[in-house]
Amino acid sequence: MKILTLIPLFLIVSVVALAQPPAYYNGISGLKGEALKTELHEIINDHVDFSYSQASYLINYSDADPENEDNVILFYTQRSQSADSYGTGGNYINREHVWAKSHGDFSDKRPMDGDAFNLRPADASVNMDRSNKDFGVVQPNGTQHPEATDCWYNSTTWEPGDATKGQVARILFYMATRYEGTNGEIDLEVVDGLNTYPMPKHGDLAALLEWNRQFPPTDFERRRNERLFYIQQNRNPFVDNPELVDLIWNDAELASVQFENLSLSPEIPVVGENAQLTFQLVADVEIDELFVALGETYNSEDEIIELDKNITEQSVELDFTEFGQDKLVYVKLVAIVSGDEYVRHSSIYLPRTIEASQLTSIADVQGVSNESPKLGQKVIVGGRVVANLDNSVYIQNGSGKYSGLCVFGSNQTGYVGDSVIIEGEVVEYSGLTELKNISYFCNMKSNNPYEAKVLKVDEVGEDYEGMLVTIKNVSFADAGEVVPDDNASYSFSDETGNITVFSRYGSRLVGKTIPYGVVDVTGVVSQYNNDYQILVRSINDFTQGNDTIAPEVISVTILDKDWITVDFSERVDQSTAEQIDNYVFSSGITVLSVYRYPEGTTVILNVSGMSVGTHTLTVNGVTDQMGNAIQNQEIEFQSLISSAKAFENSPIRIYPNPSQTGIFTIDHDENIRQIEVYNSTGSLVKVFSLPVSDKSFSIGPVPGMYMLKLAGAESDYFQKVIVQ
Repeated sequence: MKILTLIPLFLIVSVVALAQPPAYYNGISGLKGEALKTELHEIINDHVDFSYSQASYLINYSDADPENEDNVILFYTQRSQSADSYGTGGNYINREHVWAKSHGDFSDKRPMDGDAFNLRPADASVNMDRSNKDFGVVQPNGTQHPEATDCWYNSTTWEPGDATKGQVARILFYMATRYEGTNGEIDLEVVDGLNTYPMPKHGDLAALLEWNRQFPPTDFERRRNERLFYIQQNRNPFVDNPELVDLIWNDAELASVQFENLSLSPEIPVVGENAQLTFQLVADVEIDELFVALGETYNSEDEIIELDKNITEQSVELDFTEFGQDKLVYVKLVAIVSGDEYVRHSSIYLPRTIEASQLTSIADVQGVSNESPKLGQKVIVGGRVVANLDNSVYIQNGSGKYSGLCVFGSNQTGYVGDSVIIEGEVVEYSGLTELKNISYFCNMKSNNPYEAKVLKVDEVGEDYEGMLVTIKNVSFADAGEVVPDDNASYSFSDETGNITVFSRYGSRLVGKTIPYGVVDVTGVVSQYNNDYQILVRSINDFTQGNDTIAPEVISVTILDKDWITVDFSERVDQSTAEQIDNYVFSSGITVLSVYRYPEGTTVILNVSGMSVGTHTLTVNGVTDQMGNAIQNQEIEFQSLISSAKAFENSPIRIYPNPSQTGIFTIDHDENIRQIEVYNSTGSLVKVFSLPVSDKSFSIGPVPGMYMLKLAGAESDYFQKVIVQ
């Protein structure tokens, strides 16, 4: 063991690193309860998401058998089995949603459905028996599973074996922290008790708390956390710090010693180069000993650096001479007080040292013809991520021609703008030059996105293959179509020609609507056989173009006697779309308020005076994003009054409506047992049990229209509310 004593310095540096960066959990010291949960959510939110169909490739990597990387360790049974054996029933492999996807109904909904932290390879028959049961204690009652013999179950509850109890708990706590109802996602909560289906809840909290304490993370679970961090760019904080669970859900006391404001310089050190680790020591007790330990395995102390226990602001020089390239170095800060250790873990990745002479430019890989001059060769390339499309990453290393490249089938990824170094084999697939069979992938984290190259349709060709481009002022032949969960192509054109946007099954476009009007399309240029196509990264790659054509009303839908939706042919300006005077009805209908949905093509009208029969709506003055205004368009529609109980005639009132904050107050005299909240797609997103504290409840700040179902002793009441 090498012991070094260093003189503390005072430095402030920033850090961006791989592995578990020392700064990853900065900001959580001194927090507990909801404040801690909120801060952790901000840290792990907005990860690189993948489709459920892609998930088997992710978990084949994250759950690979350490003794045989071609196998995976099956959850519940802990059996090692070939990763090629996915199927239905029997001993085939299924992708097990530990947080059952029916608890909140997020089947096929990104990013929840494909989040690999919640997915484990499992024996199909065992997965079927677990079904969507809550987790809790069953033994000595219930039934012992005949195949997963460490597991017990009954009609409502599944008790996993000791090897997976702690993992189950930490996965559920991750899901409840990652998904808080932000960005249109579902708000998931771990709760006391069982029988939580179909609500976005999972139990049993008491059992999960105990399992987290009793069965701490193993080396396999920690390795899985590191591998998923490479893929999704976020971590499960309860694998890194299982003690945080009790701080959030069990009102545990804060530790007397904490480490805060960690940073590392340089951001990504290399072998032969020292790095400076700085941190702040926060303690309300006298510390007996303080040191930093480095090692090649978790919790190891191959090298110890003793520190002055009396100095709050610390800076430590880390020497990586004893460690090899392409390695994780485990780092822990340790303070000892009366024999008790207070520890902060992190890890630092030491990349391979690659000389500039070893790099092949992307232009040299692409060449100037349809086939790469490097075909079949292993090359090392560098570039920045411009698109992450489930099974492919597209990188670029300049704005000139032949500077983009598709990297196929790599689990390691990055955010758009991240700098990466990749080693792989050059192949051609149906005319598309790709890097495949990846043997090295290092994310250097620059967060410096490229600007898209502006092209006309007729300029799209081999010289821009793999590059991020924007084609301006185009229109779609299939405008208004909803993208299915299947391979689909949508033709668009400018004045020079037409080309297609291709959506792969499970893509981020599934369920979205192909836009109307004149739009700009951004995406990467891909090729299939002799056809070039554009692959967009999300619906946000469709933006308003420079058109001179006014929008049109394409449909009017009666929700009930108080609410009407109006759909436009393109995105409309919010201020003109929400002007009450721009909507005039016949037959005594009066507009009380107007709200435009965030996607911009639909408004909802709150009206009075609706009656059965034929009505006419005249829309005037509503403009698109370019200022083109509708001129007195008339739309005839039929109305049937909803059979739902009229809210204003019930003994219940909810206000304010609309709400700017998502917080509503309920005023009632009836025995209301609970409130169920459904979003505009009909999915249950929240459930409140009454009495509600202070008669107020929060749907959350995500704008939109929501349906409330209020379950009373004798009747159910319904109310639509709006969050602005």
